[in-house]
Amino acid sequence: IIFQDVNLHISPNKITLLTGANGSGKTSLLRVLSGLHKKYSGKIILDNQDLSAYSVESLAEKIIYLKQEPYANLVATTPIEDLGIRLHKYSKTKIDETAIISALEAFKMEDFIHKPIWKLSGGQAKRIGLAALKLSDNKFWLLDEPTSGLDTKLQNILLEIIYNHKAHGALIISHRLELFSQIADTIYIISDKKIKKINESIIVIMITSFGEIKKAVTAIKLGAYDFFTKPFDKTFLCSI
Repeated sequence: IIFQDVNLHISPNKITLLTGANGSGKTSLLRVLSGLHKKYSGKIILDNQDLSAYSVESLAEKIIYLKQEPYANLVATTPIEDLGIRLHKYSKTKIDETAIISALEAFKMEDFIHKPIWKLSGGQAKRIGLAALKLSDNKFWLLDEPTSGLDTKLQNILLEIIYNHKAHGALIISHRLELFSQIADTIYIISDKKIKKINESIIVIMITSFGEIKKAVTAIKLGAYDFFTKPFDKTFLCSI
């Protein structure tokens, strides 16, 4: 049993963040919501219809699932072919090559458009999946650790893209509370096989050994701030 007594409502016009310790079931939940994992008890309702009633094709018209493993999102030999195949397969409207190139350029992949995928680094492969988001504006996004392998500049680009997608909704799984709490409307944490909504937050100010403020972030009670304490010498918690 991964979860017990879960009653979770994810709004289509909001950005929802889900966090929790490694192995707590975050990715398993996304696999269920994406339709990839069929074995679960209870009901999942999408647009007033049980998730089990959707075909793979009809579900792909409503959601896009970005997996954490960068190469797991790829199906073709080059970035431009990959996006063309994946996005055209279930799309009612054909996406032209110019739009695909523009999406790849947004994540600094313009020099790798025709490069064989097996020659790309993990971070570059991850960016192909992120480019697919820019071409899926009308879908609900399920994102599993979307910032892994990205530098700070690309993280900020992704943050803006997700925020601009708010009208269609997104569920983000991430340990990066200091990043995604900036745009998340609702934050949940997995704890003791239950999914709990966060109603009270704290400010975590992290001080280096030289007395400099390293990070000042909005974090969470119920233990989520433990994710941030290890790299730093001192942590001060202040209720807000």
